Amino acid sequence: MSHLPVLLHSAVKVGGVYGPADDRGLPRLEKVLSKLPDTIFIVYAMGSGQRSPHLYGDLSAGSEFNAISRDPEYGYKFLEEFQDKLLFGTDICHVNQDVPIVPYLKNALRGGKNFSDSF
Repeated sequence: MSHLPVLLHSAVKVGGVYGPADDRGLPRLEKVLSKLPDTIFIVYAMGSGQRSPHLYGDLSAGSEFNAISRDPEYGYKFLEEFQDKLLFGTDICHVNQDVPIVPYLKNALRGGKNFSDSF
């Protein structure tokens, strides 16, 4: 058994962007998750919302920031509900990198949001 997680960037369609593509409802991902229950999977882009004990979502991409911030009330609720399943990891890291979710979350905390309290 490997203790290294698998990070996936899922694609909308084959050849559209890098990463594996799946059908609506992510049946291929579900099949992999069921066959490898001891492997931790971290997914960003389409697929981060799946529920599985060994599947985590990555918030580092711009698409995740857009999903969280376009409806702040729902976004905060989502962050609270899945706080133990959401991570921040990035394959790009430089001094001038724009990571809008960081100030967004800092402002939420300053505004009284407390993500350490679950439902």
